[in-house]
Amino acid sequence: GKVVDGDGRPVRAAVIELAAADSSQRDTFIGLVGNHEGRFAATSVPPGRYLARAIVGDMSNWQSPVVAIDVSEEAPQNLALLQNLVLQVQPTLTAKGVFVLEGSDKKDFDFSHFSVSMQAAGDAGAFVPDSKVKPDGTFVLSTAPPGRYRLNAATRTHEGYVKSILVGTEDVYGKEVDAGAVAAAGVTIVVRLDSASLTGTVEIPDERKPALISPSVVLVPADAGLRELGERHASQLNPENGYDLKGLRPGEYLAFAFEDLDLD
Repeated sequence: GKVVDGDGRPVRAAVIELAAADSSQRDTFIGLVGNHEGRFAATSVPPGRYLARAIVGDMSNWQSPVVAIDVSEEAPQNLALLQNLVLQVQPTLTAKGVFVLEGSDKKDFDFSHFSVSMQAAGDAGAFVPDSKVKPDGTFVLSTAPPGRYRLNAATRTHEGYVKSILVGTEDVYGKEVDAGAVAAAGVTIVVRLDSASLTGTVEIPDERKPALISPSVVLVPADAGLRELGERHASQLNPENGYDLKGLRPGEYLAFAFEDLDLD
């Protein structure tokens, strides 16, 4: 294929990366450098699904959107793409944002235990830019390639939950949003402290109990967009087959009981 700029002109000596689309196979990685005409070629590529992108120069401010490709005999419709893959680089985007506390008069709340990231939408799930949140709630999302994303925020503790993620006045939590809109309008993440808790028990047949290794209960959001962000809450059962889940965002969930936490 070839690497071009926004006007379709060849980009010299760009770095091209192919990474396995399956997160469990991220050690499958191929790196290439384009020639002076922007062209590149990869041979002996193992079959599978890949995510491709191009990076210019010092890998800091010009990248292409991620392109998903299928390298397999079962996907002949992708032959033309594999023989002429075009990666168009553009300036990466930077977005500023802030966490705010709603429904509480608590002063000097420390937001540093929250994290925020942009997850590329669709098949382009790799190359996710993220940011460190300061105690005052401010953060910067940088080097985001152009494209569509889902914004995600989470906490390492049970103190607070994310109610909404606003780009301008629109709540995009669990929805796709264009990186350009995020950079232009900025991000406001609304946090509340009135999280929910859930306790209960699981009925387990007596004949199954000796074979169980790590019985657990898992809650995932009923909203498909939030599930794709990886939101889940898990609790191992206690000796009385009970569970206790805390820090829940109010809303509708799907509940599952598992013999262990290997959800794959």
